[in-house]
Amino acid sequence: TYHKEYKELCDRFVGTAYGYSSSGFYSAIVHWNSTPAKFKHSDRNPPLGALVFFNSGQYGHAALSTGNGNLISTDINGRGTLGRTSISGIEQKWGAPYLGWTAPYFHNA
Repeated sequence: TYHKEYKELCDRFVGTAYGYSSSGFYSAIVHWNSTPAKFKHSDRNPPLGALVFFNSGQYGHAALSTGNGNLISTDINGRGTLGRTSISGIEQKWGAPYLGWTAPYFHNA
């Protein structure tokens, strides 16, 4: 189902998943780049609730880990939708290189 609040607003989605009105960052790539290195992980096994980041275009992409290699992502099954996918699913569908994952880290927290 289409929801205007999900269309191309992946970083806002991960913030709202944790009860904030946004992530506090301008975009997913700004979020990733602003997160301290000590919170970043490059392995491909993000735990439940981790924020997962990709280098996708000018703004990057953020998704939410549901554990066991699965993610919830905006726009993956059509613009303005939420859908289940995986790291490799995003890499393959959008050609977006995986950057890594972080524990929940927000500018407004």
